[in-house]
Amino acid sequence: MSYIEEVAQGRWYQPELVKGYSEDEIKQIEALYGICIQGEFKQFMRCMGRSSGGLLAEDSIMLYNFQPTIHMILYKSYNDELLYSSGYDFSYKNSFFFACLSETHLYFLKTTSDNPDRVYHHVEGSEDIRDTGQNFTEFLKGVVINFGDDTPQDLQYRYTGELLPQSTHIGAEYVDDYLNKQQAYINELIKIHPNRHYDITQIKGFSLSEISAFEHVYKIQITGQLKDFMHYMGRSSGGLLSDDFIFYNKMSLIEKVYYIDSVLENRWRDPDNYNQEDKYFIFMTYKRDNHFFLVTNRKDADMVHHYNSYDLIFAKTGKTFLEFIKEVIKYS
Repeated sequence: MSYIEEVAQGRWYQPELVKGYSEDEIKQIEALYGICIQGEFKQFMRCMGRSSGGLLAEDSIMLYNFQPTIHMILYKSYNDELLYSSGYDFSYKNSFFFACLSETHLYFLKTTSDNPDRVYHHVEGSEDIRDTGQNFTEFLKGVVINFGDDTPQDLQYRYTGELLPQSTHIGAEYVDDYLNKQQAYINELIKIHPNRHYDITQIKGFSLSEISAFEHVYKIQITGQLKDFMHYMGRSSGGLLSDDFIFYNKMSLIEKVYYIDSVLENRWRDPDNYNQEDKYFIFMTYKRDNHFFLVTNRKDADMVHHYNSYDLIFAKTGKTFLEFIKEVIKYS
């Protein structure tokens, strides 16, 4: 019996739409959310983390309900509230919320505890936190029985969500070409400030699959010079650039998503009447987070823009991303 058959208990679902995550993708999700995926939760993620084929509805299982950015922002706010409600008991820090029933009843796993399969319950807006006495699979079975429907449903009402996009696999023949291009990119930057201390062995970029995940989370197309930068040194600059760059600071990615979203909620005076549908990505902060440097998904995606949070002024810098990076290195 497969895992989904065990959970379904004879209830209807669409087998061809059941999709899980690969091992590499599960590792990425662990890094994104700062959690440990193991035990029954890992079985679930492998089997039907992307889609249950309609077995579990979006109004019960949060994994299927929200787009990635929204899910991460809600997840961060739920965890903040949980820590506050628990009196800052940090054993709850690596919890993962996966279900919401009756709108305010939240269910989560303590992923790094001695019993990572155990489901806990928190009522939103209260200090009520309790052990349900159920393990993850047992809880899912209860959701299917009490909230499911054993008749075929139109899947437009059962959203097929994903925390990451489909993987992009890189062939072995790509590796040598990548390393040569990465070295040329680094050489172009270090000649700007040849006496700058850095450790070339620590310079690391993101894979194309990971960049796809960034695009998915931030809802922005990463192209041109920003993509080159992320691909060759987005994970670590080896000390060439400071942690003013949001790639390198100590926040987890989910904290960065939450942080960027809260900054971009502010309304700025836009001299060029940028379209509301434009998506922005903050890549650097300056002077105690009063100044932000960002790029957009517009046709001029290589151009860097500046936002002053004191004056609420948004303006062009007149520099491309690479020109901006070189200037930072030159004067730092």
